[in-house]
Amino acid sequence: MRKDRLFRAAVLGAGVAMVALGTTAPASASSTKNHEFELRDRCDVATFNAALGEEVCAGQKRGSVTFDRFIAALDDGGHKKWNIHPHDRTIRLGDTVSAENVGGEVHSFTRVPVFGQGCVRELNEPFAGEPELCNGPVDFSSFVGPAEETAPQQLGVGVHRFQCLIHPWMRATITVEAK
Repeated sequence: MRKDRLFRAAVLGAGVAMVALGTTAPASASSTKNHEFELRDRCDVATFNAALGEEVCAGQKRGSVTFDRFIAALDDGGHKKWNIHPHDRTIRLGDTVSAENVGGEVHSFTRVPVFGQGCVRELNEPFAGEPELCNGPVDFSSFVGPAEETAPQQLGVGVHRFQCLIHPWMRATITVEAK
């Protein structure tokens, strides 16, 4: 019993000394970092919900893009306010990635083998020459509602592509390098 108390006192004393000296224990070789991606849009609540039905666009403070402006931007490959940020990132093996929807619409953060067309035919016209990604079953677990986020996931070494299956111009490339 006495040895146990002495050991705890020694450990506590060493910890206090390290804090007092401004040092900490060495970082674990297995320490990881989560890299969070933001799924962004600026849908105007009134015009989107009037055009597509209630609750298509959830209330948000910065929803300045009207439905008509959104549709007009499709000819240019999609509205620039609908994006994944950052769209390119290099991370270390063992780190994780997750996505948070900071917009007003539902998006997906779906890992795809190649970038291609999404699952909403009306939004695919600018991407007509690209592969169709929604021919088979769709993994709805990658869909993220407003103010929701995905669980962190680890990726292997290499290049990984993530895309919104609703808004196909929302894309991110994540390169994983060995430590």
